[in-house]
Amino acid sequence: MYFLYNIHHEPIPTDIQELILGILPLTSLRVLGNLPRMRDVIRRHLKERVERVLKAFLKDDVDNCLAMMRLTGTVLSGSAALKVVLPDSGPPGDLNFYCPIHKAREAANYFARAAGFARLRLPTITIAVQRTPFNNLDVNNGVRKIYRFKSVYTGQTITLSESISASPPVPIFFFHTSFLMNCVSGRGVICFYPELTEAYTGKAIPYCPEEPR
Repeated sequence: MYFLYNIHHEPIPTDIQELILGILPLTSLRVLGNLPRMRDVIRRHLKERVERVLKAFLKDDVDNCLAMMRLTGTVLSGSAALKVVLPDSGPPGDLNFYCPIHKAREAANYFARAAGFARLRLPTITIAVQRTPFNNLDVNNGVRKIYRFKSVYTGQTITLSESISASPPVPIFFFHTSFLMNCVSGRGVICFYPELTEAYTGKAIPYCPEEPR
């Protein structure tokens, strides 16, 4: 679909328009997506952007991964999500997924069956302390368990972290910088600090351990 025109009011070729979309950050895509004629174009482009990031790791299994994410509520974050939000950022070296509490085994089973990936010690980390009504500030960075998988061909790793909450993004808000506070779900993309991220600026999040009682 043509949506850009040159100074002579002639439509710019579709392949050129795709290149333009490919360099726009999520905030700009969101503005364009508010235009009725652009809504489907932006949705398709954003879906393809997510698929490209996943395909670099999962090859031809991207659709199954997205289906698993929708089924379990799992989200993708870290440098891979940043690549979707800000396409000229560096290529991700690994994939970091976050799932709701009690959904880890279901999500982990998918990665264990993914072609070319070997399961490392499962789980590699188990967090004993969980949030209680008497402990509103969690000391475990929002993570209950961590599972890791490694490609037998490339050495690429996939990390699956189980949230201490039914909300999978909880661990994301414990990140050391706002620059990485983005997530991709099976249905959409979220940037929690859009103005800062679009300006290539990150806000440092200081670590504040609980004071001894």
